[in-house]
Amino acid sequence: MLLALFFTNCARVLTESSVNQPDYNVTEQKKTTDKTTIQDAASAEVPVLEKFFTANTPYRWVSYRAVMDFSLKNSRYSFQIFYVNRIDSIIYVNIHISGIELARLVATPQEVIFVNKMTKEFYKGDYKFLSTMLDFPVNFYMVQSLFNGIDFKNFGSNFVRLSQETDLQWVANRRCHVTDDICFHQFLTFNNSLQLQKNHLEMEQPKRIFIMEYRNYTESEFLFFNGFSVDIPHISLKGTGELRNLKFNTPTTTNIKIPDSFTPIKP
Repeated sequence: MLLALFFTNCARVLTESSVNQPDYNVTEQKKTTDKTTIQDAASAEVPVLEKFFTANTPYRWVSYRAVMDFSLKNSRYSFQIFYVNRIDSIIYVNIHISGIELARLVATPQEVIFVNKMTKEFYKGDYKFLSTMLDFPVNFYMVQSLFNGIDFKNFGSNFVRLSQETDLQWVANRRCHVTDDICFHQFLTFNNSLQLQKNHLEMEQPKRIFIMEYRNYTESEFLFFNGFSVDIPHISLKGTGELRNLKFNTPTTTNIKIPDSFTPIKP
């Protein structure tokens, strides 16, 4: 999502280099703020899945570099990012090519600061700008969860398991944030090792689809994916990322500066 913000804001100056909706087959649920429950799980699955659905991480900091390949409409881009996350506190993303910084973003639960060095523009404000660029509502915890491969915080619903021969698939036909006006249908796929493979979201208002997939899990200090892919059909954005230099509980820089000569971006 952060990458979509960068692309849609500055694609005009970069060099140019139908997702099927799953059949949920579940009775629609009313908006709820109850704790997520897990229905119809085999007893061996419950501890792992409950850990996922609590949306907590066993680490306080995570950082990684990633090699990115993305397409936006008819253009392709290759670049690198440096991602830092102090859990529940701050997200820092540096987008660069061969050491040349293109853009930087720092987000907290209350504020987004985005500096685009390609267009010499900046944004400082709430999540309305990011939501407008993506054309569906998001908040800090949604972004954090997607980049950590964990469930969304402060969303209530009941997940129901769908019968499959291989992968474990779970669906919540309607999940809503406990306070924000954000609701969506969600379809999750786990492999037989109970590692998240796909997070498929269908936003309720407006009708938008967002898909993130995870692969190549390894465990050094903590179990974590080493690759991901993103698909946002309504803005024709697809991409992949391969992680490098994954670190846990290693605090690092999250600073950002807005040059005086840069022009503010209006949401």
